Amino acid sequence: MSPVRRNAGGLAVRVGLPLALAGAALGAGASTASTLSARASADDALYAQAATVARLVDATVDRRGRGTAGRREIRSIAKASGAQVRLASSARMPAPGGHGMRTYGFQLASVPGRAVAVSVSDQPVRDATSRALLWAGLAALAAFALLALLAGRLLRSQVVRPLGAVRERMKHLRDFGAPGGPAVQGASEIVQLAGGIDGVASSIADLANQAATDPLTGAANRRAFDAAMSTELARAKRHDASLALVIFDFDGFKEINDRHGHAVGDDLLREVAHKLQGQLRVSDVLARVGGDEFALILPDMRPERA
Repeated sequence: MSPVRRNAGGLAVRVGLPLALAGAALGAGASTASTLSARASADDALYAQAATVARLVDATVDRRGRGTAGRREIRSIAKASGAQVRLASSARMPAPGGHGMRTYGFQLASVPGRAVAVSVSDQPVRDATSRALLWAGLAALAAFALLALLAGRLLRSQVVRPLGAVRERMKHLRDFGAPGGPAVQGASEIVQLAGGIDGVASSIADLANQAATDPLTGAANRRAFDAAMSTELARAKRHDASLALVIFDFDGFKEINDRHGHAVGDDLLREVAHKLQGQLRVSDVLARVGGDEFALILPDMRPERA
């Protein structure tokens, strides 16, 4: 089984990120709705305040009239409520109040054809809007932080770690000339890249094996024998170790080929190589160095045992 496989993290990419984006969108929508609701509630409260002042003014006009006494009481009502009050013709729209004021017009029931204009501070509306915007901003920051965290985790799991595994597999290919290293799990493109690298590694390993192997017997060829001999000689010198070299051939091999054919001679060479390979240690090397000539490299082998 190939060590390269797709990770379940792909599910997080396909499902987790859209869910997070949907959550952020819902959060932003909820924050906007909350802002509008808070502003509408503050507007309603201002209107209710102005309507209360208008009713008090209407009752005062009905009771005291529009003379000096009535006007004095109306000024007292305005001062107590923090509003600006003025009487006007009902046919005229009330003029806007000053900066930061909301003006509302109400028909006087006590005096037909007359109206009262009540201007109240819109500071409560601005305060409510500011608070709602603050909470909306905090919600947006939280959603952004969540998205950043999820994106970072997905980036690590789908890109950074898989690329690190690909790097380790390439190191293994460089050092050992064969596929190996940690499994690659992540984005499909990176998994496919790792699979391609493994395919190249397998091809290189196969070519290296073919270049070092005698195709008839499966033993090492002359080129591999020379390289192994140089390596073992250097190791034996470095560690003051023993090394045995055995070279042999077949007497009368030419007559076998001439009498029975080359196919029989080839079968004989294959059988001899197979028998010898079954008796060798892992560290030993069997090589075919000529037509019917073989060589054995036996590291750490005493002369008496060889």
